[in-house]
Amino acid sequence: MNFSNREKNIVAAIALNIVVSGFYFINVLAMPAETKLLSMSMFTLVVSTSVLTAIAGLIMWFLANGLKDREPEDERDRVIAAKANSIAYSTLFFLVIIFGVLIAQPTGPGVSYRALPTTLTPFVLIHYLVGILTIAELVQNSTKITLYRRGS
Repeated sequence: MNFSNREKNIVAAIALNIVVSGFYFINVLAMPAETKLLSMSMFTLVVSTSVLTAIAGLIMWFLANGLKDREPEDERDRVIAAKANSIAYSTLFFLVIIFGVLIAQPTGPGVSYRALPTTLTPFVLIHYLVGILTIAELVQNSTKITLYRRGS
């Protein structure tokens, strides 16, 4: 498969998103649900994730572009970006609505089923939302690459 420079950048963005999100969530899942958001372990994770993002982003950029300058956007690029943004925002909206419905479920004695199995501390809630944002970004970039491959 031959990819255009723009398609290579999108594939690099998807790979970067998967690598960085994977690193972040693997480390978050190892932390207890009671972890404070303002703790040394979270600070260390955020700093290490930021460093990973910067280094991996540079590597992905050079793999996708080499030493070439960025191509100027044309009308087709703007249309594809608008379609992808629309789909990503719709995905984000519906995932947040579904999440809101799931966290609004009743809890306590006599409740036999709960869709979200974990204790909903602020730490857990924030990371569910970060996961939703990550999914929306993956949908956006996947939509872009699909539209470019179709020739839309």
